[in-house]
Amino acid sequence: MNLDRILQDKLVAAMVATQQLESVSNDGVLYPPTYPLGNDGKPGYNIDQLSKGRNVCLIDSVGSQANRLEPIFKEDGYQHLVPQINIKHADGEVNLLDASHRAADAIVRNTPGLTSEIRAALLTLKRTGNAEELARIAPTFITLGGWDSRGTGVKCSRILNSVIFADNVEVLSRSAQFTPTIHNFAVDEDEGNKKIAKVRGERGWNYVPATSYPGGVIAESIRRELCIHMPLLHTLGDEKLQRYLWGQVLVMATYSVSGYLRQGCNLTPADGPTLTWQMSKYDGQKLDIQITHEHALEYATEAAAEFGVREPATYTFDEKAAIKELKLSNDEWKKMIREVGTVAR
Repeated sequence: MNLDRILQDKLVAAMVATQQLESVSNDGVLYPPTYPLGNDGKPGYNIDQLSKGRNVCLIDSVGSQANRLEPIFKEDGYQHLVPQINIKHADGEVNLLDASHRAADAIVRNTPGLTSEIRAALLTLKRTGNAEELARIAPTFITLGGWDSRGTGVKCSRILNSVIFADNVEVLSRSAQFTPTIHNFAVDEDEGNKKIAKVRGERGWNYVPATSYPGGVIAESIRRELCIHMPLLHTLGDEKLQRYLWGQVLVMATYSVSGYLRQGCNLTPADGPTLTWQMSKYDGQKLDIQITHEHALEYATEAAAEFGVREPATYTFDEKAAIKELKLSNDEWKKMIREVGTVAR
């Protein structure tokens, strides 16, 4: 399949794929992420109830999937596809690909040199719609989405969406009992004193039951849904930039990312690693195509060479600037963000 032809076809609405997954556990139990649900804030699973008694359980969110895909560009064989920007700080060094809010992260905002580059690139995107400057520093802010909510206000919609759901789950519960190594140690010292009894429990000297906690789910099926929103690519700049970003998206979309999501949730493809993609067009056509990871990587490498990826660079986080920023009042901080964007210089 000619990947340039897909990119250039303005009738292509999206490239979508569904990958069936299965748990490596013999009992079929998997553990979704827990969230504080209800007024009491107790942990629970994100399960949406549908009609006719059916339901859908979130196994890995769009944001979580993006965070699993982004670091592949630090691996050998992929580093040449995106800029390798590192930030030194007191506890070590962090790659921009690992920053929690990508180019809009607080550590970036307080890193001299880098913060001014990124702010200028974001403002150019905001004023002109051209993402080239930003792509030369932080292309994953564009491909995987980002929002500079504490600065320029620039928001990039995700070109690549990936999310994992489980269909029609049965929810299990679990209970446990902690028994201290020395039974009834110093029990006479605090008999009837609830405060001391609580301290005993916190420090490992008391019997502590844990009952009716979320114990995983058994699912009818598990699926990973992927979608590449093609119109977004067409709005960001010239053909060279579009090919560069398209290549990155294809590499991530076809990469065999680890299915170990958390304790008790280890998933593998049920039908092999190769995805069948459906090209959905605005004229109503739907065409099945296959794109191998090898083909995607070859295309992305060629596009990156044509675009010109900047050399690796290392910057140093300004701890004093970050502390100074923290001491500003909300009004002072908002004014600073609006006018200059950072305390760091």
